[in-house]
Amino acid sequence: MGVLRSESRTEQVAMKQLRMFMNMSDSHRNKGKNLFRREAQIWSRFKHRFILEFLGFAMLDGNRFFLISPWVGKGNAMQYLEENPEHDRTRLTSQIADALNYLHSGGSGTSYVHGDLKGDNVLISDEGNALLCDFGLTRHVEKVASMTATPSGLSTLGHIRFSAPELFTSGRPTTHSDVFAFGCLVIQIFTGHLPYDHLEMDIQVLYAVAAGELPHRPSSPAVVRAGLDDRLWALVMRCFIREPSMRIKMSEIFEVLSIGEA
Repeated sequence: MGVLRSESRTEQVAMKQLRMFMNMSDSHRNKGKNLFRREAQIWSRFKHRFILEFLGFAMLDGNRFFLISPWVGKGNAMQYLEENPEHDRTRLTSQIADALNYLHSGGSGTSYVHGDLKGDNVLISDEGNALLCDFGLTRHVEKVASMTATPSGLSTLGHIRFSAPELFTSGRPTTHSDVFAFGCLVIQIFTGHLPYDHLEMDIQVLYAVAAGELPHRPSSPAVVRAGLDDRLWALVMRCFIREPSMRIKMSEIFEVLSIGEA
């Protein structure tokens, strides 16, 4: 947390530090800096009520990169739902779909892939609304920064339990893999648990996904009462179609969820 001061205002802000390695080469460091600036410029163009506002960035000592955004005191979606279990989860998922549709459809001027969708990356505003944050910017820059330190291809993935099957071979997020992750996020929002919660270790999830296994449908009556009924589960299953191009588009997801709210 930090404080942003200007002639007109003083406010608390969040400062997220990106991980950079001291032993990286100058070429990798320069590539990371350039990528950081480019991605920060993209985020600065996002203007949407359910996307966390971007206030700026800072680079200190040549290898400490900070992203600056408004301070959000209610925490992320999973923390908030644990403390406010009666919150409208269907409305929350609709707001996230609204924000993702804005990104995918080029609402900021160009189509953009989030690339790291999960409950931790959805904050909650003072009004109880979703604020999508932590875009692939963090992952892109840290990938460059870690080239000499983490050779494993798995380092390019987001959270394994939210990763579409194709990401384990291609490693490049797309709007289609965002849709898969959204289906996983719906499960997490309505249950409070990660997808594949019957599997204890991430390596088990890796083998399960390779074998074509999908996240299990939650069966608790409380989950159904909260809104994860047959209609919504059918939508989730369309997010999980194995062929990426056959998955439902985010624009249709938002349309269906908006009708359900009306």
